[in-house]
Amino acid sequence: MATLDIEEITEIQKHLLLCKSLSFRRKLALDLGLYKVVVAGTSNSGKSTLVNALSGRELLPESMSTSTKITTYIGRSCLGASYDVIVMGGQDRTRQHMEYDAFLRKYVYGLKEIYQGEQSAENLMSGFVNCSHDLTDHGVCLIDTIGIGINDYDVKRTAEIMREADVVVFLYDGSKHGNLTSDEIDFLKATLFKDKKRPLLPYERMIFAPNKMDCVASTAQIKQILSYDLGNFVPSGSGEWQQLVKNIFPISARYHRLAQVGIANYSAVKDSMTRAELMNNDFEIIQNASFRSGDYKKYLKERSGVNFLVDRIVDILGDIDIDDIIDKYI
Repeated sequence: MATLDIEEITEIQKHLLLCKSLSFRRKLALDLGLYKVVVAGTSNSGKSTLVNALSGRELLPESMSTSTKITTYIGRSCLGASYDVIVMGGQDRTRQHMEYDAFLRKYVYGLKEIYQGEQSAENLMSGFVNCSHDLTDHGVCLIDTIGIGINDYDVKRTAEIMREADVVVFLYDGSKHGNLTSDEIDFLKATLFKDKKRPLLPYERMIFAPNKMDCVASTAQIKQILSYDLGNFVPSGSGEWQQLVKNIFPISARYHRLAQVGIANYSAVKDSMTRAELMNNDFEIIQNASFRSGDYKKYLKERSGVNFLVDRIVDILGDIDIDDIIDKYI
């Protein structure tokens, strides 16, 4: 059994967390999904695509015209069938079970109705989606946040969620210039680096992931540019700066998704065609299972960099004192 919601941890489970051996407590924490990995970043930076890549299916919309407007918790749950959702929110923290399609229609795609009075932005609910992903076996609840830069409430809500995190993956669109925007720098200064003497998380638990690397010629150059930008938060060349630079992982969430669903012109990708070039050359998604296997799938996943990101998250979680995790729940 596993759960995504703090309130679903029973008094008996709390007692077990306190009384049993360290190995038992760690196993229970893994089963309950107590580790929180927050994916944060600007709107349309690719957060939902990354979550979909990690889950191996299209859970959240990836289009430019539709962005996530509700904080979504994703992991194994005791809810029942796959894709069941618990929606929570409002002043009374009411709960509602619904099918996943209904959740998408009402709270993800129905943005106009939400902002025009069905619910105020301040009362937008959180969704707890019952679904496995690449990190579920490591006890992770994956959290897709509202894209920063939409309005003040979105920034405030994302900052609140980041305070719950054990690991933060900060995603941004690295395909334009490679550097952080002024809004992104201001957001990070107001959250992760608000207190320079006591940052929101230990530096080793902050990961910076420039996304959309399928659109650039050199990921090494992007990493160099971001390394320079990290000097806005800690002194360049310092031990703290070196730790942050160590946690730069350029990725292409899109390539990882293509490896999962299949792509017709693999040779074009292998020849380093950019996403725009692929689109101009009748880029085609296919569902043929036999075509999805083979060298091209392995190549795309390696090219995406997502597996390296996952490995780093797992390493970080392994170094966290289990009692630090449990203390937040009991």
